[in-house]
Amino acid sequence: MNICNNQTYDNFYRVWHKQDNEFLKPKMFIGIDLSNPIVYTDALNCNLTHLFVALFKDSINEFLYMAELAGLRFNISNTTNGISMLISGYSDKQSKFLETILDKLFKFEIDEKRFDIMIESYLRGLKNFSAEQPFQLVIYYLAVILTEHACTKKELIDAMSCECIVLTNIVKLIHFIFLFSGKHWSFKGLL
Repeated sequence: MNICNNQTYDNFYRVWHKQDNEFLKPKMFIGIDLSNPIVYTDALNCNLTHLFVALFKDSINEFLYMAELAGLRFNISNTTNGISMLISGYSDKQSKFLETILDKLFKFEIDEKRFDIMIESYLRGLKNFSAEQPFQLVIYYLAVILTEHACTKKELIDAMSCECIVLTNIVKLIHFIFLFSGKHWSFKGLL
């Protein structure tokens, strides 16, 4: 049985690696978690992080389409612990793909027009949530009840109505996340 090797470089970076010795497929998965509890401290930060992730996905959509045609995939999402990224596909080009994505992430500048469109779309999605199928509502409310700290859709909508949803606040929050996050990297596949 092949066990993951955990290599800790310092207090902020932790790298996990598991070699594929059984199937020897030229594919690899890279998971990156930027862990910072400020992301989910309140509904405002949750909204700001969600908007940042949506705006970043939107900005690299064309690049990701080309990469997907070449067999590479990328996903970024906000979680209760921070921001999570997953890269998968053929291992021979993943290092360049990862480098390009991280470069785009750290140099990302938010377009104000897209920002306004994303706010409107996100708010519409929050308000329309109550029109979902009943079984989806039950699953959601059960998760809210069982989670130690969760923001409800109503809390998220209320936080969107304040004057704090501005471009400068997203930029400040994301800089804080990048500077003061614990970074966890995991690699699985044929390296």
